[in-house]
Amino acid sequence: MILTLRPTAPTSWSRRSILASLLASLVVAPASATKELTVLFICQFGSVKSATARELFRQRAASRGVRVRAFSRGITPEPHLSPALKAALASEGIEPAHDPLTQLQAGDLKRADMTIIFDKLPPGVHGKKLHDWTDLGSFNDSWATERPRLLARIDALIDELSTRS
Repeated sequence: MILTLRPTAPTSWSRRSILASLLASLVVAPASATKELTVLFICQFGSVKSATARELFRQRAASRGVRVRAFSRGITPEPHLSPALKAALASEGIEPAHDPLTQLQAGDLKRADMTIIFDKLPPGVHGKKLHDWTDLGSFNDSWATERPRLLARIDALIDELSTRS
């Protein structure tokens, strides 16, 4: 929509200027209200826990209308997703291989507002606002048991982030 302001009298400019300023203040949101928070998920191999959590996190945040960015990394990347887990996740619309398998770099930790770890980080490596999820078991071997535990943590994380954004 294009709004053209044309003065009809010398005083109309001031009224229109005031009106335009008021409208602009309603349309422009503060930067803090629109900033997407970035969450980094890290596991040893980057192909199962962190990738699965990343995709579930994205899916659940989107369904709740919470704007976030998520990415995952492996400390020593290797494909480890079992065929059974891949099939179970596919039935839920989850594709852990959606993003490429990528090794953790120092810049990744700097990009993230929050870091979720499924395995201990290498010595000297530190993330911002670190959440330790290392107590979760194998997704390949125990998905039925670990799925509800993971979803509860993801939902709690989304609750936390929705109050910050």
